[in-house]
Parts: sequence; structure tokens; C-alpha cells
Amino acid sequence: MSKEFPRVRHLPPGHELVAAIERDAPPLSRWVQATGHVDEVELRLSGVGADPRRALRSRHALVTLSGPVGGPYGVVLVREQNKQSELVAGHLLRATSHGVWIHYSLESGEAGGDGQQAVAAGASLEAPGQPPEAEQDEPPRTASGGAGWAARARAAAREHGATEEEPIVPPKRGDRVHHFSFGLCDVLSSDGERLRIRDARGPGRIREVRLSMLEVNVPVVRDGKRVFDLGRKE
Repeated sequence: MSKEFPRVRHLPPGHELVAAIERDAPPLSRWVQATGHVDEVELRLSGVGADPRRALRSRHALVTLSGPVGGPYGVVLVREQNKQSELVAGHLLRATSHGVWIHYSLESGEAGGDGQQAVAAGASLEAPGQPPEAEQDEPPRTASGGAGWAARARAAAREHGATEEEPIVPPKRGDRVHHFSFGLCDVLSSDGERLRIRDARGPGRIREVRLSMLEVNVPVVRDGKRVFDLGRKE
């Protein structure tokens, strides 16, 4: 398992959970789990014909959330009503955090064991309102002393059958990038030197970035799109 994973983050109250999970996902993370408390929940359930949606306005305990980064996210929620526990489950469409611990891992198999316990016990491991140590801005180092992005790029290259000598084809229109500062963005245009990108979530702000100022890593495929990790150039 990479030294960068599993990665645990705390989402403070008031943030939209689904958008935050995908915006803050570390590069190359593939699976996510979460637990905590949520408000203003909307679920997709199973039904005959069109799948019905259900809105839950009151606060619920998020017993578990799990799924691939990008969705769908299966959730189990519970609340007390009339001195009885009401349990509901489905696919999460949206929810507002009232304090959620989010656990990222490279593969779904890493989501169990000690990592799952870390999510459940996250509040006792960190001071209230403070992010876990894994969120520090300093780039993680590998055992050889190189930056974490380089190790991730080599691992991704091996996984996709590439060699380290093969050039990385730059992002193009229709791809996505995970910028170290701006998060997940759609690529609107590329001339091989500059990219025009737009926030994939949130207000949809358009920015222009120069590839020569960034470390462009081997892409991974999520939801049928290539996703490039754009790291800070050392």
C-alpha cells in the first residue's frame, strides 16, 4: 500500500458532501468511505420503473458511505424518531455535512481493516475541527526521498502498461485534470502549452494554466474520462 494511503480527511459542517468528496479526492484515489452526521439528504432508491428519490430534511447519522470516487455512493443512514431507530439506505445524490470523516484508498480492498477503524475513530485521533496530518501542504515523500507525485506516476504507468520513457500525452478538450490548487476541472481547450479549465463542481470558474509550470502525471480513467494529476512543479 502507498505511504499516502489510506488518506483521512474531515469535512466541517455546512459543506456539500458529494461535491467535497470528488473535489478533495487525492490523485489516483479510487475508493472512498465516510461516516459522521449529515443534513438535507437526497437519496435514489430502487423501485418499479423509474427509481424514486427521497428527500430527508432532518439530521441523520451517516453510518456508512462507500463507493468508487466519482460515484455511485451507497449509504446507510439512521435517526431516532419516537424513541425508535429509523434506518434508510440508498444511493446518495446530495447531503450537507454536519461533520463527516472521509477515507480515501487506492483500491476497494483497502477500505476495510485498520483504515475503516481510523474513519470511525477519527474524532478521537484529531483535535476537533482540525484536519488530519495527511492533509498538510508539504508533498509526501517516498522512501527514496522523491516527491509523492513521481511515485504515483510510475505506479500508474506500470498499471497501464506504459514505460517511464514513454511521453505523457498532454490533456486535451474533453479530458479532466485534478489541479493541486483548483481541484477537479474539465478541460475546455488545449494548444499543447496552455490549458483552459473550468471547475467541474461549484461555480464553474474558468482559468488558464501553463503546462510548463506544472508536473503532468500519467492519467487514470474515471467515468470514461482521462483524469490528469497536475502537481506543483519542483
